This record gives sequence, structure tokens and C-alpha cells, in this order.
Amino acid sequence: MVCTGNLHRSPLAERLAASRSRVAETEVHFSSCGTHAPEGLAMDAAAAMALRQLGGDPAGHIARLLTGPMVEQAALVLTATSEQRDLVARKRPAARVKCFTLKEFVRLGADVAPAAGPDDVGRLIREVAAQREPFGSAASGRDQIADPHGANLSETLRCALEIGVAVDGVLNLLGIHEIR
Repeated sequence: MVCTGNLHRSPLAERLAASRSRVAETEVHFSSCGTHAPEGLAMDAAAAMALRQLGGDPAGHIARLLTGPMVEQAALVLTATSEQRDLVARKRPAARVKCFTLKEFVRLGADVAPAAGPDDVGRLIREVAAQREPFGSAASGRDQIADPHGANLSETLRCALEIGVAVDGVLNLLGIHEIR
């Protein structure tokens, strides 16, 4: 999960995915970082409070800066905005096929069969990528998650809820959503 500062959106997505996934941390690992992260800072207080309200745990989150090896090691890279997605793809062009915004991945995956297991995730990602419009297209505007930096708790909670819906869609596509 990638955003700008790794203080709001990407840790919200990471921690919500971990709390809503039905697989063990040893099977699937969710992590987050930022394209311009102030390394070492804790999660924003309002974002942490919103995360707790949605059942996630912010404890121990430390902001990390996006690196090339992180992109290479990830099976799937999900960003908050298309600008971040494009930056990741420029950083590692070979990773372009596995880079999406959170909302884009869910939207494009609507007509794709969910992964049948860990060995089927590659197929899922390729089929979702085949649905994609060219990078930079006008369609990507609907796939953005606005940055709640400096927002009040109510606005931050709205952002967290939006992220939660997208995360649920991703987990459904991956076939690992915990039904509650």
C-alpha cells in the first residue's frame, strides 16, 4: 500500500487489510510506505483513531519511504492516487502490470474471477491489468483517494471508510476476505 507520507492512507489500508483478511500473516503480508515519507514518524493521530473505530490496530506503525526493492518484492502494489501509481511504475517499469490504485484494482476486477488461491493471484493481477485504460487516462480521476492530511477526525473517518470499502473489494478479489 502506497501513499505520499505513509501517515494516513497507506497505513489505514495496510492495517484494515490485515484486520479483515482471513489468512495468517505468514501466508500474506500487508505493508505500506510513502513516496515522500518522513521516515520514523508514527501514524497520524486522527488516522489512528479512525483506524481503531474500524477495527484496525495502529500500534507500531512507523512511516517508511518507498524503495525499488519494496516494489520488486511485492506481488501487488496498491496506491491512493494515480500519480503515486505512475511514480511507482516509473521507478520500476517492469512492475507496471502489478501497480494499481486501490479503487482502480477493485473497479477493473469487477468482471474478473477472484483468485482461487495463492497460486492464482498472478492470473488475477494479469486479468485485472488487461482491463486497464492507458496510464494517465481521464478514467483514472475516479480512482483517487484524497489525502486527509490536516483534516478533522470526521473527514479522516470518511477517508478511512472509503479506504475500507476499497480494501474489502481487494480482499474479495484475492479470495481472502474475512466475512463478519
